[in-house]
Amino acid sequence: MNPRTLPFWLAAITAAALALGAAAAPAAAQTQAQGSDRVVVPLSHPSQPARVNVSMVFGSITVRAYNGQSVVITTHGGRARHARPLPPEAQGMRRLTLNPAITADENDNVVNVHMSLFDGGGDVSLQVPVNSSLKLHTVNGGEIAVTGVHGDLNVSDLNGAIYLNHVSGSILANALNGRITATVDALDPDKPSSFSSMNGTIDVTLPPATRANLRMRTDHGNIYIDNGFQFQVRHTQASSSERGRNGMYRVRINRTIEGELNGGGTEIRITDFNGSIYVRRGK
Repeated sequence: MNPRTLPFWLAAITAAALALGAAAAPAAAQTQAQGSDRVVVPLSHPSQPARVNVSMVFGSITVRAYNGQSVVITTHGGRARHARPLPPEAQGMRRLTLNPAITADENDNVVNVHMSLFDGGGDVSLQVPVNSSLKLHTVNGGEIAVTGVHGDLNVSDLNGAIYLNHVSGSILANALNGRITATVDALDPDKPSSFSSMNGTIDVTLPPATRANLRMRTDHGNIYIDNGFQFQVRHTQASSSERGRNGMYRVRINRTIEGELNGGGTEIRITDFNGSIYVRRGK
C-alpha cells in the first residue's frame, strides 16, 4: 500500500503509529503462545501507581487488576483478519495467522500501548496493578471492559459497549454508539465523574452511601433511580422563552434533571440521547 494514496486522516494515524513503534523502549519482554502474544512491561517504580494508555483503531480492550508489579499485555488475532475467506489459490493449504503487531513503551510508570494499523485489528487483554489509572480508546469492532481497577478511568469507545466492573476512582466513560454498564465500588470525592452515550443505555450502580450531585439528561429515553436512594430533585424540565430581534417567539424546554443524592457531594453527570438512564443502588 502506497502511503501517498491514503486519505489524509489515515496517513496521519499511520505516521504516528510508525513513529511510536520506532521510539519504543526495549524494556518489554515478549513471549509467544498458541494463538496469542504476551508482553510483560516492568514498571520503573513498582510500588507507585501506574498510568496505562491504550489506543486502537480496531478491536476490543479488556483490563483486569491483579496483585502484580508489571503490566502484562496479551494480544489475540483480529476478527477482521479471521473473517477473510480462503482464496482459491490457497485450496489444500492451512493459514498461518500472525497476531497483530504491538508496540509498548514505559517511562516513569507511564505505559503506552499501540496496535499496528495494517494488521486488520486485534483484541488486547491487560493485567495491571490494582492502583492504576487508565486511558483507553478504540474505534471499531470491539468493546472495552475493565474489572477491579482503582484509579482515574478515561474510557472511550466509538462503536462499541463499555463495561466497568467493581471499579473505584474518578470515571469518564463515553460510548458514542454503544451502551455503558458500570458497577462502582467507590468514587473519588474530589473529582467529577461522567457517563455519556449517543445511542445506548447507560446503567450505573453506585454504593449505597454515595453522596453526589447528580445531573442527568436524555432526549429520547427515560431516567430511573433506585427507590433505595435518598434523592432530592433540585431542577427538572424547566422551560424558558424569549422573543428574538426578528420578532420570532422561541420556547426552550430543558430536559435535564438535577438533584442531591444522599445530601449531595461529588459531581456526577450522566448524558444520553437515544437511550434510557438507570441509577441503581449497590449492595
